[in-house]
Amino acid sequence: MPCATSSEKRGNIYIYANANPISFTDPLGLLTEIVIWQPVAWGNSSFGHVSSNINGMTYSYGRGGMSVIPTANYMGRNSFRSGVGSVLGLTPQQEAA
Repeated sequence: MPCATSSEKRGNIYIYANANPISFTDPLGLLTEIVIWQPVAWGNSSFGHVSSNINGMTYSYGRGGMSVIPTANYMGRNSFRSGVGSVLGLTPQQEAA
């Protein structure tokens, strides 16, 4: 099931449950999400971008190298583009690895 768009995620305290905490739960507080970002114009973002959100920290590799920043900050920095995320259903053992 695709996640909310980047504009819908900003400030969404229920992101772990795809904004639907009644139908989707995360009782262990684990979240691993891969976000595919749309291309933006010609230049550095011509081919789009991929980032990963692991428990509220986003990992992204770009022209400046690897960045690891809080997801809320990352989403704010990328509010100019659209993205689609997919939450991975990891076990606690996989999450810890």
